[in-house]
Amino acid sequence: YKKLLERIDTSRKKVVKKRHYKFFEKTYFSIDIHLEPTAGKIVLETEFSSSHEAEKFSLPKSLTDKFKVLEVTDSPVASNYHMASFT
Repeated sequence: YKKLLERIDTSRKKVVKKRHYKFFEKTYFSIDIHLEPTAGKIVLETEFSSSHEAEKFSLPKSLTDKFKVLEVTDSPVASNYHMASFT
C-alpha cells in the first residue's frame, strides 16, 4: 500500500463513486454511480465466461430506453485514470 501511495498522480482528481451490485437474468452486475469528478456518470459492468456468452447478451429495454448506452469495453475513456483528468 505504501508503495502505491508513492505513485499517486496529484495532477488528477480522486475518483469517488458508489458501487452497487445487482443480479439480473442470471448475470451479476456492478453499477458505479460517479460522485466526483464526473458526477452523474453511471457505469454498468459485468463479466462473461466466453465471447459467445457476451455476444448473445443484450441489456434490458428498460435500461436502453432510459439511459444513453455506450459499449466501452477496452475503451480508455471509461477508465478511472481518464475520468480522474476531469476538473
